[in-house]
Amino acid sequence: MIRVHIFCEGATEETFVKRVLFSYFIELGISLNAIGLSNGSQKGGISTYGKSNLKLKGSVKKTLLRGLQR
Repeated sequence: MIRVHIFCEGATEETFVKRVLFSYFIELGISLNAIGLSNGSQKGGISTYGKSNLKLKGSVKKTLLRGLQR
């Protein structure tokens, strides 16, 4: 199965991936993983590039490590 990791700016985008895109792509043998980059506030969105960059790097490292453990 192909895995695609989608980094989402806020909760709305993350929900869209999980509720709309996931079911379509899973039928094609493609698994989607939505990773939220929200700043933790109700407004959503990312706060600064620096904080988002750190979260992106951490998520990528975790994903790569999980893949190596399989």
